Amino acid sequence: MGRLFRVNRARSQFEEDLYFEILKSERLRARILMVFLGGLCVLGLGVAFALPREWNPIDRLLGGRFPARAIAIFSGAAFLYELTVHTVVGQVIRRRFHVPEFPRYGNALVETSFPSILLMVLSRAVGPEIALNSPLPMLYFLFISLSTLRLTAPLSIFTGCVAGAEFTLL
Repeated sequence: MGRLFRVNRARSQFEEDLYFEILKSERLRARILMVFLGGLCVLGLGVAFALPREWNPIDRLLGGRFPARAIAIFSGAAFLYELTVHTVVGQVIRRRFHVPEFPRYGNALVETSFPSILLMVLSRAVGPEIALNSPLPMLYFLFISLSTLRLTAPLSIFTGCVAGAEFTLL
């Protein structure tokens, strides 16, 4: 009987270690998204403010309708969101808390909505035919691919379904 108890205890320690390794992977995913969104914000600010209009090929191509400021503002806000996620997950890991699964699904929903919001902003400025034929819809693949770092199959499937549903609605 004592041996059975040790096996169960070892299993619970394994599950505990696995849980916090999954959270470390979540933190890495948030860090990757922070780098991407921060770069997008800097690029948007550069196009909006630093690049003269006559040197801006995107603005010339779209007749001055490219919403660089709106994209910079949104990607900056998304960067701050990811920074908050990164910080909160770090605190959870340090304090060895267990959080329910629901916030992870909510986070997946919010993050997967980033490309949809950017597509809506772009389609209002330049029209849906240009926005949907731009490289922007490929961002869904980035978010779906990074969802594998969540190390939970249902969360990755949920992310793919949300991306598909949002793109279909657009």
